[in-house]
Amino acid sequence: MKILFCAKHLVGRGGQEGFLRHLCDFLVKQGHELEILASASDPVPRAICTDVSVPKWMGRAAWDWAAARSVVAESRHHERDVSFGGQKMWGCNVIRPGGGVEAEYWNVRLSDRHKTPLMRALAKASSIKRRFDLDAEARAYNDPALRYVVVNSELVRDGVLRRFPTLGDKIRVIYNGADLDRFSVPANPDSRTNIHKELGLDPSRRTALLSGHNFRLKGLPQALAALEVANRKEQQGAEWQLIVIGGGRPSHVQRQIRKLDLVDSVRFVGNTSTPEQYYAASDVLLFPSFYDPCANVTFEALASGIPVISTKRNGASEVITDNREGWTVENPNCIAEMALHLNALEDTKRLSDMKAAARSLAEKHAITDKLADIEAVLKDASRLR
Repeated sequence: MKILFCAKHLVGRGGQEGFLRHLCDFLVKQGHELEILASASDPVPRAICTDVSVPKWMGRAAWDWAAARSVVAESRHHERDVSFGGQKMWGCNVIRPGGGVEAEYWNVRLSDRHKTPLMRALAKASSIKRRFDLDAEARAYNDPALRYVVVNSELVRDGVLRRFPTLGDKIRVIYNGADLDRFSVPANPDSRTNIHKELGLDPSRRTALLSGHNFRLKGLPQALAALEVANRKEQQGAEWQLIVIGGGRPSHVQRQIRKLDLVDSVRFVGNTSTPEQYYAASDVLLFPSFYDPCANVTFEALASGIPVISTKRNGASEVITDNREGWTVENPNCIAEMALHLNALEDTKRLSDMKAAARSLAEKHAITDKLADIEAVLKDASRLR
């Protein structure tokens, strides 16, 4: 099959880009002829990569939209059996909105920044980027070339149908899945101790992990609050500590950390090319996200054999069964509930059972199976075209 793969950019940053890279590699290995159109891309072995120029005068607010427009215009000159689009792309037979539903993302983003309904309404009306993002999404879903929409959770499916109710027959739900080779249960228990010592943490204490680049969106302030509640003396539990990985700015929460007396219990790692070693050093992923279509970190944690505490606003939490592989709370502000779940993991047998269940669940969601499912959708779309 000759596949035209369209994206804003395809470089090694972020969860969406990482998944699309996995998909490109998989399709090439399956013997398909793959051509990638993007504003910039890292080389993909045995694929043709064509960089498309974006007008330099386009401002930052309109850049995503302009990049998509340039890629779509270029795509008209390329042969294909089927076309695939990711990252606010339109004009394709199959699209995958890895970032979820734009209107819902913007509602969360503006609610965080503006506390009153009036200010949120004004921000919505005045945000140029929001207008361009919503326009790109509408173009994608209303394009006559569209055959299928691949969403990565029921959360996204429901959000799409609220805005585009006629798309029901075209939507396919395929979760992101776990890289079972890269993320696994550590064979050497010393690896945990070594990371703790390297970070100046106590290897004997229970350790939570939070991973993400936008700390506010991922619920870091709420995670810190839950940690403080779990550590209170009246809880009669062992103290918890937290490892934070990702490119967010710690300065936004340093005051809160000092106020909650967590200075000795929280460590920021920053961006890392080896996140697997920090999963291996942790006992639970604490991820009270405000909005994640399907957070890759959920599957990375499960594959690493650690349970997950997250929210219903993280689409990946749909695969988790409470009290088996973790817990799902209603929203990030369920601080006391998250603290209770942390304290429940102080039971050594329960933690051991949940770690085993986490890995077992991850093995049912191998990323290779998810990529094969997307390949099947592309084959169906090529026949419909």
